[in-house]
Amino acid sequence: MEKDETVTMTCETSKPDQKVTWLKNGKPFNFKDKNRYQVTVEGTKHTLKIPKSVLEDTAEFSVQLKEEKTTGKLTVQGEDLSLAEARASWVRHCFSGWLFRLLRALFSHFYRFHANLSL
Repeated sequence: MEKDETVTMTCETSKPDQKVTWLKNGKPFNFKDKNRYQVTVEGTKHTLKIPKSVLEDTAEFSVQLKEEKTTGKLTVQGEDLSLAEARASWVRHCFSGWLFRLLRALFSHFYRFHANLSL
């Protein structure tokens, strides 16, 4: 699954409207952010939908009904843009400072060397 894609996980129970517990990495999953996670129940069909997946969604998800449990692993791939931007900015900053100092040293040495030559 690529970052920003929609993830839909579905489980069906034998009887309608049974109460299931969604788990993330073995712990009851908190659905505080209703914009990020949508849980629906339609008869026997229980669905967890993540409209825009992020790297932090990578986990083992389970649905538990009493003693029964089914599990699946979600892996979200792709680099976090803020991390990529920070990394690129750091590289530009370090490289440009290093390159500037190197070129300044080379040119100052070059000019001093050529200024002392007599033709």
